[in-house]
Amino acid sequence: MPAEARSRELLRAVVNVGPSQPELLEDLVQLPKRSRAARLRHLAAVGLLAIKGGAGALAKVAPGPVPSTPPDASAQRRRDRLVGRLGRVDD
Repeated sequence: MPAEARSRELLRAVVNVGPSQPELLEDLVQLPKRSRAARLRHLAAVGLLAIKGGAGALAKVAPGPVPSTPPDASAQRRRDRLVGRLGRVDD
């Protein structure tokens, strides 16, 4: 693929995370270097959803505390798969 076509499809960004973002820095430093970009992409997608009102729409559906029910096996597998995609490992 020619470099011009590739540059139209991809956007490369250099992100410097320092002491001014302590929560993000603490989260990212625990991940392997190769997983950090994926984690930032996922966090950016969640942030974009929140900015566009997605998080507010979810809050309107369930305004109060949701009763806790034990997850079934399929829900637990789905949760584990999603957590793995975010690059987090449960301790």
